[in-house]
Parts: sequence; structure tokens; C-alpha cells
Amino acid sequence: MKMSYVNLDGDILMESEKIKVSADKIRYSDDTKIADIIGNIKVKGENLSEDTPGSLEGSFKNARYNLESKVLEAWDPFVIDYNGIKLYGDKLIYYEETGNFLVSENVHAEKDGFTLYMDSIEHKSAENTVIFHCEIQGGDDIYSIKGKNGYYDTLKKQVELKGDVVVSSKDGKELKADRGIYETETKVLYAYGDTKDVIYKSPDGKVTSKEIVYKSETEELFLNKKYTFSNQEYTSKGEKFYYNNLTGAGKAEKGDIKSKEFYGKGNLLEFNTQEKYYEAVGDAYFENSDYSVESSKLTYDQNSGQVTVPGKYTARGKNKNEIFKGLEATYNTQSGDFVSPGKFSGENSDYNFEGVDLTYNKISGIGKIDRDIIITGKRNGTKITGDRGNFKNGEFADIIGNIIVESKDITATGNKATYKQQEDKVYIPGNIKLKGKTSDFNGIMRDGVFDTEKSVYTGKAFEGKSDTATASGDFIKYYTEKDSFELTGNVVLKDPETEIRGSQAEYFIDSNEMQAKQPFKVFYDNLVINSAKGKFNMDSKSLDGNKVVITSNNDEKLQGDHVFGSFADKKVDFVGNVKASMYQTDKKTGKKEPVNFEGNSARVYFIEDNGYKANRSEIKDNGVFRYSGMTLHSDYLELDLVRNLALGREGSRLIMENGTEVTSDIVDVNLTTEVANLINNVEITNFSQESGYTKATADKGIIRNKEKIAELEGNVKAESATATIEADKGIYDMNTNKFKAIGNVFINYKTN
Repeated sequence: MKMSYVNLDGDILMESEKIKVSADKIRYSDDTKIADIIGNIKVKGENLSEDTPGSLEGSFKNARYNLESKVLEAWDPFVIDYNGIKLYGDKLIYYEETGNFLVSENVHAEKDGFTLYMDSIEHKSAENTVIFHCEIQGGDDIYSIKGKNGYYDTLKKQVELKGDVVVSSKDGKELKADRGIYETETKVLYAYGDTKDVIYKSPDGKVTSKEIVYKSETEELFLNKKYTFSNQEYTSKGEKFYYNNLTGAGKAEKGDIKSKEFYGKGNLLEFNTQEKYYEAVGDAYFENSDYSVESSKLTYDQNSGQVTVPGKYTARGKNKNEIFKGLEATYNTQSGDFVSPGKFSGENSDYNFEGVDLTYNKISGIGKIDRDIIITGKRNGTKITGDRGNFKNGEFADIIGNIIVESKDITATGNKATYKQQEDKVYIPGNIKLKGKTSDFNGIMRDGVFDTEKSVYTGKAFEGKSDTATASGDFIKYYTEKDSFELTGNVVLKDPETEIRGSQAEYFIDSNEMQAKQPFKVFYDNLVINSAKGKFNMDSKSLDGNKVVITSNNDEKLQGDHVFGSFADKKVDFVGNVKASMYQTDKKTGKKEPVNFEGNSARVYFIEDNGYKANRSEIKDNGVFRYSGMTLHSDYLELDLVRNLALGREGSRLIMENGTEVTSDIVDVNLTTEVANLINNVEITNFSQESGYTKATADKGIIRNKEKIAELEGNVKAESATATIEADKGIYDMNTNKFKAIGNVFINYKTN
């Protein structure tokens, strides 16, 4: 018998291989192969497919089952439980053979307190997925979730939302991503930014990255791609980031971390925000408001303020242009203590420095260097070395033990030095040795000061010497750049031939020349040279001085307003108020007769004859020569003490002791015989109370000073108050005022 239509009522159970259906009624048509299921419908499925273990269980008001296609349809509001997920909807299509199903119309899903709303839910057994179609939104008591679509992986037990995913909480947290994956068993959230960065915000901070992983049970955050991180205390950016909110431990790869107090970075940055401990490895860098430190590795304990650098480092002061480099260091940001054991170097705006074992306090600016200190000025290259040192940044540096101050041209050594930065000067108390670098001049002094900007040394009690000269003075000012020094107080300069004394003098080492602005005295051979100011070269024995007086052991004295010339060349010029006092010695009797001259200018030639002696002089402009009662005036005088001659050439006028005045173009006086030869335009005038004026003229003549007689020749003419006499020759007695005519004589007596 064939049944084409079957009606079943009351506690109906229909069972297939994978599904059981119970209901109040079933109406089956063999023509359509459809069974309509009515009233109190319950469906339960086990092992829905080979690929998808699990169960499906639900209650329905109305359903239909196609026995041929093995498709179950239900409608009107219902709820099913699929592997622990409650699915709500108004319409269900279930494919028994594949285990696939579709829930649509007024759809939402619930699990673990979460409720998600969407257009439809589709389960594909072969893909192990429950697909959420169209826009998804929902949440629980704390979180709300949005997304354009998504799915649930039944094997991996994970939910994935795609498209403008937003997860927010009532306490102000928000996650925005292109897609997100939540593993329900591990409670791990993965967020991805396929087109833009994932953004996570909370009241405490913000994170951005292309990928964020958060393990909710352990409160661990993983940023596996470039990121930015910020909270109320810190900001960070880098390639990768990890942080455990429970322990405070974290790390960043090629990242940094910044707070109000410090900034740090490195290839690997490990930290603990609870313990406030940080470690950077590889291109490590630390910075606070005062200093920055670079090294291959460093650690920072924020509680103690201690920065530890176990390897080579570079530290920079941010306010004073300081740089330190060394083998290792510790820096305490709270106390300001900076310690660098071993060899180190550094610099600031004014100088470079290096040494061994540095201790420095940033707050006080006070530090010390235990060994082998070297300081080099940047402007002029002045270098200071010593055994050890103390300093105060911006103020001073004390260098102690075996001090060497080395500039371009000179080296000074002592036991201690103080460099005062504001003054740009080095103070060296006690005994100091000076050694020239470009010359052979060395010296000692006390209590020196070196002006590094001007390259000038000052000191007391100076004594110096070279291979050829010595110098001393109460005070010294050494100009290192021009290799000269100025001495004041009891100045003495010496070489084997010369000694110079005075109260002030500047000595030029290269030229071996002295210059003085105050009176000085030169002792050279048998000469003593006094000058109000001027210069003297100890090589060439050249003098250029003002208000000069030269005396000798021969009782000679020469002076002038300006005197210049070389005693080595034995030629000296005198200009202005020239005066000379010398002696002519009679070789037979040994009697010394004073020889004096004066004039506006003179050139004096010397000879060496048991000492320097003036042997010849040229006097110009108002020259006056005095000897044995004779005074010779001329604009050009020559005095030759070797030949014992005095020569007048221009405007010569000879005045005898009794007042007789003789003029001639040329006057030659023999100092030995005291005979003066007169040549051209000779004229003699005399005056006596008895006879009045007497005047005689001739072409030439001779004056015999010892006899006081004048011998005239050629166009001789004598004229007195009583007569005029003309003769070939004449003899005039200057004592008696008598005239003797010789040769063709013509006398013309005057009558009243």
C-alpha cells in the first residue's frame, strides 16, 4: 500500500542520521516530499558534518522538512544553540547533508554575554565558518562592537570582524581597525589596519599600529609593526612593541620612550613602568633636561635616578655645549653626579679636555680629574697638562702637579695652574719655567698669569737666557705671538758685549732688540748710553733713542734729542740739540785738551782703540766747535781727532778767546799746532777800548792761536779808526791789535 499523504499528531519524533525533530503535528505529502512540522517544534542535531563536529539545538513555531533534498526550513521567531552560540532569527534554512544553515530576518547572536546584531548568519560546514552578513553591531554590558561583516571560525574558536571595526567600552576605551579577530578560548584580540593604522584609545593613552595583539587574560599588548604609543606618563614609537599591564614590563624594537623627565631609545628597549627601570641596547640613547648619553648599551633606574653606561659613551650637556666621551660612566639625574672611570675626553665652547677618572656634579658644576689631565683651548690652541685637576664648569679649572702650559710659541712649566674661564686666563702660582718653541730663549719667573685670548704671560722676578743673551726684571709681560717680552722694575738685558739697564723694556727675541718707553742705560764696551726712550739692537749694536747721552771712560760725552746708528758699524747720527765733549791728547806731553762741539745734527764715527772713541764727526746746521779758546761756527763742520783737524766748510766763523772774530769760506784748524788755515773771503774783526774796531780782509790766511797772530795774504786790507792799509801780506797781532803790512803797502790815514 502506498501512502501519498500522512498526518501525525501528538509527541511526534522524526529522526534522521544527523538530526532529530519533535513536534505536536506533522503533515507529510509524498508528492512534494515535504513534511510540514507544526507546534512546539524542537530540533537537535549532532555531528552536523564530517568537517564540523558539534551540535545544533533550537525551538521553532513552524517548520518544513524536505525529505528529498533534506532541507529544513523554519520561520517565525526562534532561537537555536549552535556550539554554545545562541542564534536568533525569524527564518532558518538548514541543509542536513552539508550541515550548512542560514539564519535571516531580525537576526542576532549571543555568546558569553555578548549580543551581535546583523542581517543574516550563514554556516558553511566545509569552511568551518559562521558568516555574519552585512553590518554588525552589538556588545555586552561593557563593550560595544561594530563592523561591516564577519565570521566565526568553528575550529579555531575565533570571531573575525571586517570593515570599519569599532570596539568601544563604557569606561572610554575604543579600538578602530579595518578588521579584528577575537579568539574565544584564549581571549586574545588581534586588530589589523589593512588600509590605515589601527587606533586604540583609552582615558590613559593611545596606540596606533598596523597590527595590535592584546591578550586580555594576561593583559599583554603586542605591536608587531611600526607603532606609536602614549599614556599619561610615556610616549613611544618604533618598529615593534610589547607591554604587560600587570607587571609593567615591556620592550620596544628600534623604538623610543619619552616621559616628562627623560627620553630614551635603542635598537632594543626593555623597561618596567612599575619598577621604573629601563634598558637600551644597540644605538642606545638617554636624554633629560640636562644631559644626553649615547652608547651601545645603557640602563636607567628612574627611582634612584641612576643612568649606567657599561661601555663607550658620548654625553652632551644641553645648556653649556659640554661633551664627554669615555669608556664607561654613571650619571645620577637626581644628585647630578657624573662619574667616568678610566680614560675620557670632552669639550665645551671654549676648550677640549681629557684625562683619567672623571667625577663631576652637574648641579654644582664642580668636578675632578684624578690623572693625566689635558686641557686645550679652542681659540688659540693653548694646551695645559698636569697630574690631576679640579674644576667648576663655566668658572675655573685647577690643574695640579707637573703643570705644562703650551702655546704656539712658548711652553711654561710649574706645579699648579688655575684656568679662569670668564677671564680666559691661566694663573700659575709659585715658580715657573718658560721655554721658547720658536727660539732658544728660556726663563724662570714666579706667580705667572697667561691671558689665553691675548696670548700674553705676566709674572714676577723674571730671569731668562738664550745662547747669547740674558734678561731679568721684577715683572714680565711675555707676548708669545710676537715672541717678545716686556720687563719692568730693575730691568737688565745682557749679552757678552752689552748690558742694558732700566725700569722698563720690551725685548724682541727673534731680532735680539730692546725697545723702551722709559729711560734706560746701555753699557757697551767702554761706552755708557743713557736714553729717555728708544730701542737698541744687541746684534747690530744699533741705537735709536731720544734724549740720548753717551759717555765713555775716555771722558767723552755726546748727546742729542734723537740718536740713531750702529756702534758695530761705528757710525752714529745725532739730531737736535747735539752736544759733544771730548779730549785731544798731546802725544808728546800727554796733556789732554777738551774738544767740544754742538749743533742741530751730527754724524759721529768711532774707532776701537782700547775701547770705543769718537775719531771723526760731521756737524751740520749751526755747528759750533770749541777748543783751546777757539770757537768755530759753521753749517758744516768736520772734526777728525785722528788727524787732529777741525774743518769748517759752510758759513764758517772762528771766534778767538779775546773776542776777535774770523770768517772765511774754509777754516781748517790743526788741533796739535792750534793753527787755523783760512781760505777765500777771509775777514778778521776786533774791538778794543783803546783803538775801537779793527777789520782786516784777505784771500787767505793763517791763525796761530798760541801766538794770537793772524797771517794774511792776497789782497790784504786792514782798516781801523785812523787808517786803511792795503798790502800784499799782513800780520795781525790780536793781543796788541797791531797790524804789520808786508810787500806793496798802501796806507790811507783818516782825518776828522
